[in-house]
Amino acid sequence: AAEDVLPEEAPLLVPPAQDPAGWPAPARSLLQRKRHVKEFCGAWRALLALPLPARAHRRVLAALPEAVLPHVPRPLRYADLLSSGYSRGGVDALLSLKGLFVLMTRHNLEYPRFYTQLYSLVTLPSLGGANRATFALELDLFLSSAGLPAYVSAAFAKRLGRLALLAPPPAAALACGFLRRTRRTGWNLPRP
Repeated sequence: AAEDVLPEEAPLLVPPAQDPAGWPAPARSLLQRKRHVKEFCGAWRALLALPLPARAHRRVLAALPEAVLPHVPRPLRYADLLSSGYSRGGVDALLSLKGLFVLMTRHNLEYPRFYTQLYSLVTLPSLGGANRATFALELDLFLSSAGLPAYVSAAFAKRLGRLALLAPPPAAALACGFLRRTRRTGWNLPRP
């Protein structure tokens, strides 16, 4: 692998022989966490300012909740991007769900339409499509939230029950699994 390295890149791969305290001030500033965070945020803002193709935009939406939001000082700046992805529906909405939920639960984002739009995403294609495993994990996470009102949980249970009757076997099994879990754990539903 050493022969694949260009000569001007080679010094970057070798640990410094001297203590960084003796380095010039501009070089030392590159090692500061504050500078790294600033450059990280600037790189993401520059990336998001570009006209991204749909596939790249989806990769960005998938990366935001775990790779970006925990490392930026003001994660609420990304709420508009996630909200617009959620409003588009389809795969973009599915990928935006987790980022919005992270902003709502950890950073106090008020997004009153979250469960309304999540309800509209619970359809036969989402339960039987290619991304059904991701959707199922996230749906379970969102519906197990302690602050979820009982009537919202009941509405989701009713919709999943209806879909279980109409869906092909894999999607029906997934919907029935959610209903069984509703019965077992409650999803904040009152017991009769």
